[in-house]
Amino acid sequence: MSLKYTITNSVITVFHNGQIHTVSEGSPNFKPLKNALFNEKWDEVPTYLSITATMNKWAKGYFTLKDSTFYFKDVALPELFNKRIVKMATEGEDPTPLFKFWERLQKNPSFRSVEQLWPFLDQQGIPLTEDGCFLAYKAVREDLKDIHSGTIDNTPGKIVEIERNRISDDPNHACHFGLHVGALEYARNFGGYNSIVLICKVDPADVVCVPYDHSFQKMRVCRYEVMGHHTDNDVFLPSTVVSDEDLFEAEDIDVAKMADGQEIWDIKPTPISRVLCLATNPDHPYDSYNMSKLLDLTIDQLRTYAANHLKIVGASKIPGGKIALVSKIISTLGKSKR
Repeated sequence: MSLKYTITNSVITVFHNGQIHTVSEGSPNFKPLKNALFNEKWDEVPTYLSITATMNKWAKGYFTLKDSTFYFKDVALPELFNKRIVKMATEGEDPTPLFKFWERLQKNPSFRSVEQLWPFLDQQGIPLTEDGCFLAYKAVREDLKDIHSGTIDNTPGKIVEIERNRISDDPNHACHFGLHVGALEYARNFGGYNSIVLICKVDPADVVCVPYDHSFQKMRVCRYEVMGHHTDNDVFLPSTVVSDEDLFEAEDIDVAKMADGQEIWDIKPTPISRVLCLATNPDHPYDSYNMSKLLDLTIDQLRTYAANHLKIVGASKIPGGKIALVSKIISTLGKSKR
């Protein structure tokens, strides 16, 4: 089955069931409708012919739509959150991660955390993951131990956890006992020159407190997973959703031989939604390479090495080509060997 339609930069017109439907650019259903038509997904087209039909498509499970406002178990979502859903849809992004985030947040036992978390994430431009968690920054020592005590291991792949009832939930105290993560500015300033900035994944249910007097820059949590190294302290993660493909992990490792007999690892990336498997051997042949030898590798080899072995988050999207990527690799290696 196909449909008759016309598409311009600003208007889509579709003839369906004897009626003409017009959708203008800037409407939440414009880009989804455009994608469905281009990809010839004819069965999906009717769900994008009106704003209400499009938004209802996302209202699943406990979510419902009433008068352009989404509800969770008959409780209206906050206006700021509802606007973000519409904004993502208008920009052609699937807002499903927002709904997953909200479901996770409702499992948080703290009323204050539930009320404060989304304004914090929205203000700081902290992204969600596709499964409804979020990514935040954390500064650690050069040996990847926490700055305060020097005892907590923050090696990428580690899950750090403390009993929730041992963490301060008093928002009037910015510096109290707990596991701290936050915005990039907070991590960068707290750690100082010799620190390493990591990216951590946090379940909204594990947020204990967002302090009042720290300009909404940090929070205390009871659990986080260390995803990897932040690529550049002057570059922020995207402020909406980070897809699985943006964060690679090592799962299948094939050992091959180079022409000179040296072993290399061919690490195949897998999505972050799957179980993280780290290499048992902490060393990698490329670790001893200088800039000249690294530049001899292909860009795909460098990206695989940076993402899977060095755990540099976003290695596939570092701007500046091969030289910029090699510079980041050398910088990361230098810090890890001090």
